[in-house]
Amino acid sequence: MGRPPCKQKGCGKGSIGSTQYCTAHGGGRRCREAGCTKPARAAGSVCCTLCCRRRAQPNNMQCVAPQQPPQPPQGTPTFDELLQRFREIIRQRVEKNHKQPTGSTSNM
Repeated sequence: MGRPPCKQKGCGKGSIGSTQYCTAHGGGRRCREAGCTKPARAAGSVCCTLCCRRRAQPNNMQCVAPQQPPQPPQGTPTFDELLQRFREIIRQRVEKNHKQPTGSTSNM
């Protein structure tokens, strides 16, 4: 099942989100730049492609809506804890390999 058609007379495109219109007729999220009526360019974006290019500067993330990083589930080990466990496993394997006999040596 596809998207419902745009409500604009004569338009056969699909409507965007909860709006009843396609992006060409005002559906979906719009650019937040003053005076711009174009659609926002992608998920998480807050401006259109042209406005984002106009504002683009090194290390400028104004065009992407700020997002909080996901929180790990309760009880998930930290990177340092995992690294410590890994080092312990390696240490145990090295010790185990040194304790095993290397095989019989023959006196020739």
